[in-house]
Amino acid sequence: MIHTVLFDLDGTLVQHGHTLLPPILKEWGYPRPLAAIDAVVHENIHWIYARVNANGGLWTPAINLEFYERILTALDVYDAQGLRARELVDYFADQPVPPVF
Repeated sequence: MIHTVLFDLDGTLVQHGHTLLPPILKEWGYPRPLAAIDAVVHENIHWIYARVNANGGLWTPAINLEFYERILTALDVYDAQGLRARELVDYFADQPVPPVF
């Protein structure tokens, strides 16, 4: 449970949706309005918290992968083989994101 609280307080998912996803999507040829990205990330924050809590509070690459698959699907970004979702998981694993709060 503590992992979820810390993750929420540092605003990492919000920061990903607000600043980091737009240029990546644009580079892939899928520019999306910031409001649309924020809405999809916000909607899926509750889903990922539920998944992490169901997993004993532990974050796993598989949960992160499923999260980004949901994000890309909701934004109508073509990713039939899951390569883009995996790229996002790898990218965000190596990118420290400063807190928003």
